[in-house]
Amino acid sequence: MRRRHVKTIILYYRGIPEMLKLLKQEQESLKSDTGQQNRPQEVTVKIEVLESDAETIRSCIDLLNGKYKRLIRMRYLSKYSWAGIAVRMGVSESTVRNWHERAMDRLTEVLEEIPMIEEILSRASHARE
Repeated sequence: MRRRHVKTIILYYRGIPEMLKLLKQEQESLKSDTGQQNRPQEVTVKIEVLESDAETIRSCIDLLNGKYKRLIRMRYLSKYSWAGIAVRMGVSESTVRNWHERAMDRLTEVLEEIPMIEEILSRASHARE
């Protein structure tokens, strides 16, 4: 797995809450619409897949060393700059970048151990388009 794939998966993870929110709104609106017979089931399946993907990705991030996990969360989920992360972690920006390289390498290793990671990557790639 390449680093860009790992970033795609992390960005997909970041977007899952918004995707779930939209699907749940659609699910509510479909309850009163009897004209679409298959759509409610499709939405339910999509919600289940997104929730499963989120749990899988979250568990992979949670397996990282504390500082690596914190760095990944700040950079990709909270959208902090390198300088902002450095200040919050009390280290230099070059140290943060070095830790980022190690964190991404470790996350790549963890993700590669997940069964069916290619399916998650495929969904992540399509979600980013």
